[in-house]
Amino acid sequence: MLEKDFRSHQEDQCLSKEFTCLKCNTINNRSQQHSELQCLEMQIISIKEKLDILEEKPKRIEDNYNRLLQLYERLKRNANYAAKIQLYRDARQPSAPPYESPSPTNSEIGSSTLFSQVAAIRNGPLRISTINFAQIPRAIKNGGHIPNGYAGFNWENAYYMFEDFVKARQLKGFTNAFVNSRQYVAYNGRGDSMSFSLCDQSKTFGLHSFEAISIYHEDFKLSVAAYRVDVLFDTKFVMLTTAKATTFEMDWEQIDKVVFKPERNLETLKPETFALTCLNLLL
Repeated sequence: MLEKDFRSHQEDQCLSKEFTCLKCNTINNRSQQHSELQCLEMQIISIKEKLDILEEKPKRIEDNYNRLLQLYERLKRNANYAAKIQLYRDARQPSAPPYESPSPTNSEIGSSTLFSQVAAIRNGPLRISTINFAQIPRAIKNGGHIPNGYAGFNWENAYYMFEDFVKARQLKGFTNAFVNSRQYVAYNGRGDSMSFSLCDQSKTFGLHSFEAISIYHEDFKLSVAAYRVDVLFDTKFVMLTTAKATTFEMDWEQIDKVVFKPERNLETLKPETFALTCLNLLL
C-alpha cells in the first residue's frame, strides 16, 4: 500500500471506526479522545443511576461509587493545579494568590446529579504556592539559614544561596542550579538531612513536586519522606544528577512535614549536598 493510500485509509476508515470502552461501556470513534476523566465520569453516572433505583443500597456498590468520586476529584484537581504551577514557578513571591477551580458545565459532566456530587468535592478554593526561596527576610549576600516562618514553614538544616555569591566564589558545584533565570536556591548544610514543616500544626498541605540537583555526586540517591502528625505517610526515592535540576512529582496530600535524606557516599570526601530550586505546594 502506498503511503498516500495508507494515510487516506487512516483518515477515512480507521478513525471513523467505533470501539466500546470496557470500563464505562460507552461507544466512541477512534478520532475521539476518550480520556480517563471522561471514562470516570461515565462510570460514576452509570453507578449513580443504579443506586437511585435501589431501595437498599449495597455497601459494595456504594464503596465503589465513593472511590470513583475520590479518584475523579484527585485527577481533576491535579490537572487544575499542575497547569497553575507552571505559571507560578518563576514568580518572585514565595506564595501565589488563591484561585477558584473552574466550574464545569452540565454538558461536560453529562448529568446534573453528577455535577452536584463532583462539584461539591472539587470546587473548593485551591491555593497554589511555589516556593523559590526569594525574598528571605534579612537575607545576607553570603547566604545563611532559612529562618523559621519563611513561607509559613519551619526549616531544619535548610540554607539559602544567591547566584551572585556562587559566581563570585566560583562554586562550580552550584552553577548548574541557577538556570531559567533562577537567582536563589536552598541546600542541605553539611550534606545532612533537611526538612520543612508547617508552623501551624493544625493545618496540612500537599507537595505536588519539587526541583532538585546534586552538587557533587553523580547518580545521587535522595529519599523524600512525608509525615502526618509525626507518623510516616510515604517515602519515595529519587536520583539526582549534577548536570541539571530535575523535577520530581510526589502528589502527596494532607501532610505536615517533608524530610529530605541523602544517601551517604563513602567514595569521596565531598559532602552529600543537594540544592532545591523550587517546591510546588498545594495549600
